[in-house]
Amino acid sequence: MSDQQEQKDRQEEYIARLDKNLAEKDNTISDLKARLEKEREEYQAQLDKEREEYIAQSKKRREKHQAELKLWREDYAEKFAALVCVVAVCGELASKDGQQ
Repeated sequence: MSDQQEQKDRQEEYIARLDKNLAEKDNTISDLKARLEKEREEYQAQLDKEREEYIAQSKKRREKHQAELKLWREDYAEKFAALVCVVAVCGELASKDGQQ
């Protein structure tokens, strides 16, 4: 019986080691899952931050371009008005020359 008891003890010891190894692997898997989830959340937060920065920069560029376009339109309107005046004056001068 001693051999059978010894074999049974070795099997129980082997099973206990397997259980311990399995528990350690489960803990390792859980740790890896937790770390992966944390890294995913950090990455998502970084992406969100970069997206918000990009949106803010785009808004600033759009506002800058709108301001430049407004100035260009005002300048163009002034030049067009001046051109209309020049054409009107030239037309009046031409009609006076034609009457004389």
